[in-house]
Amino acid sequence: MADNNDHSENGRGEGQEYQKGQLDEAYGGFYRCGPPPNIKSDPYSGDEAWDQYIAYFEDCAEFAQWNEKEKLLYLATSLKQQSRIHYSSLPVAEKR
Repeated sequence: MADNNDHSENGRGEGQEYQKGQLDEAYGGFYRCGPPPNIKSDPYSGDEAWDQYIAYFEDCAEFAQWNEKEKLLYLATSLKQQSRIHYSSLPVAEKR
């Protein structure tokens, strides 16, 4: 729980780091300590439902603690076959 002197958005305070077993109520439970896991989502070819894939991808992104740019690049590199062809046809501004 944040104290009255903590004015940060996430309630953890500027520069405050997590310690093993520290409860983060904003995150919804215990937060792991140490570096984020090295994870990459499975490729997406377009054969499976997009809604299911993007939900899975978002879970990977949250687990690995990717920022928005990392999410974009990991998603772009996970596209295969028809989905890659479609992505490649987009203007650069829409890709980024």
